Amino acid sequence: MLLRKVQNVVKKYPLMWTSLAYGGLYTASDLTQQSTRQMYVASRTHQAVAYDWTSAKNFGLTGMVLAPVFYGFYKVLDLWLPGRSVRVLLMKVVLDQGCLAPCTLALFFAGKQVYFLFKLFLSLVINSRMNCCFAVSSFTVSVLFAALAEM
Repeated sequence: MLLRKVQNVVKKYPLMWTSLAYGGLYTASDLTQQSTRQMYVASRTHQAVAYDWTSAKNFGLTGMVLAPVFYGFYKVLDLWLPGRSVRVLLMKVVLDQGCLAPCTLALFFAGKQVYFLFKLFLSLVINSRMNCCFAVSSFTVSVLFAALAEM
C-alpha cells in the first residue's frame, strides 16, 4: 500500500523526486568521503575529526541544482534513442559520459567559483562597512581629543 503511494508520487512529480534523490546521493557521497578521510586521519594521529556539515549541505544543494539538467538530458536521450537493447544502452552510456559528464564538471566548478566569489564579495562588503565605521569613529574620537586639547 505504502509502496504504491510512493510510486504514484514519483510518477506525479518526477522532477522533484529526481532533485531529492540526487541531493541525497551527493550528500551521502560527501559524508562517505569525509568518513574515509576521518578514518585515515584517526589512524595516523589518533585524533577524531568532526564532520564538515557545511560541505555536505553544499554538495546536497549542488545535486539538487544539477538534477533538472540530468532529468532533461535523459528525457531527450530517451526520445532520440528509444529502446532497451544492449546497443542502445551502450550508445546512451557513451553520450552520457561524452556529453553530459564534461558539462556537469564544468557546471560544478563554475558553481564553486561563483560561490567563492560571492563569499569574497560579502566579506569585502562587510569589511569595508566595518572599516568605514572604524574610520568614522576614529575620526570622531580624534576631533574630540583635539577639541579637548584646545580647551
